[in-house]
Amino acid sequence: MNEREPNTIDGEDLSELLEKVENSFDIKFDDTELANVGTFGQLCDHIANKIQLANIDDCTTQQAFYKLRKSFSSELKC
Repeated sequence: MNEREPNTIDGEDLSELLEKVENSFDIKFDDTELANVGTFGQLCDHIANKIQLANIDDCTTQQAFYKLRKSFSSELKC
């Protein structure tokens, strides 16, 4: 799988996306915690580890994937 690097996206668009993710999942990124994130896959993994998902029978990773996909699709209008 070829993952796109976030730095190939306009910084303003990425900033807006991160703000929407923070609002959607009630989380906050500090100034340095995303410094080592180099791909969208790493960003998704970081967000999935940061959010608190309901403890139900569904796969936690699956829950995170669908929530992230919905957030990204909404922001990027895909």
